[in-house]
Amino acid sequence: MMMAAVLLITMAGAQTATMKGFVVGGGLSENGNNTYSVIGQTFAGQTSENGFVVSTGMAQTQLVREYINATVNYGEGYNANGFSYPPETPAGIYENDLYLLQGANHHYDLAKHLKLVVMNVVSCGELVYDGDHNVYPTVMVAGHCWTQQNLRATHYADGATAINKALVYKSLSHPNEADNEATYGRLYTWYSAVNVPEDGSEMPTPDANGLIQGICPNGWHLPTSTEMTALRNEGVPALNATTLWVGPHANDNTNSTGFTALPAGIYNSALDRYEGLGTQADWWSDTYSHNSTTFTTSVLVTECAYYCDSPMEKTFNASDGVSVRCVKNE
Repeated sequence: MMMAAVLLITMAGAQTATMKGFVVGGGLSENGNNTYSVIGQTFAGQTSENGFVVSTGMAQTQLVREYINATVNYGEGYNANGFSYPPETPAGIYENDLYLLQGANHHYDLAKHLKLVVMNVVSCGELVYDGDHNVYPTVMVAGHCWTQQNLRATHYADGATAINKALVYKSLSHPNEADNEATYGRLYTWYSAVNVPEDGSEMPTPDANGLIQGICPNGWHLPTSTEMTALRNEGVPALNATTLWVGPHANDNTNSTGFTALPAGIYNSALDRYEGLGTQADWWSDTYSHNSTTFTTSVLVTECAYYCDSPMEKTFNASDGVSVRCVKNE
């Protein structure tokens, strides 16, 4: 049995439109004598699959029995758990409840709550160029298009403005800077990554969509905290390259996402040294906190470390040197 329902489309917390969806009967009981309705929808004379007649009334609820979170790309649609959204459902965030009618007067107080995210389909896989005309492949990971290599630019996207601190890893055990740059890319202070003066009080200004381009090519931006969270949810083995990592779990890396995380290490500004090559990979986000009294800025980074199966969210000083990956604007 299928009943029409109105599903509210919300984006960034605000209702923007309505779309017809459907509620599918059955479920959430041992004997199947149930059907679903939507709050405020009458259900006089409706029947479930086995012919059981549901009493007349108005759907309401007192208990949410099941919470469901789902993410699909635009064009896929969603048909599961009693909900049905057509493939033409626009990108956005949808929240809706199904109310379980228990087959007697006023016994309709169990509900399923769905939060469905329909994501824009972003073209990915093309090559992208930085301000020095270095070329990078791209890859779709966790619903976002990422550069598949760490940036190694020395100029911003205009090709003329030099990046103040575009560092190359160098240590006694890894002295070949040219090889290190070619393999792992460069390490940037966060100030340079977002294109503001070093160690100052000036903070980046986001664009109209709240994104910070900084060092990234035109049409690309530094990862947001939301994009970083989605990336971390993939897990270390799925993100890490299958070569160049050392440690007991190196053989567990599959790179199943194609992200190809390499252990580029960092520059530790407090100790004035490079460290971590072969054992850790870190990337700047756009998320920071600034202390206006001491002029210090702390920034969230995502780190894949040789000893951990889950990527970590850490806080680094903005003067540290860290790798950069960029995300395509949607």
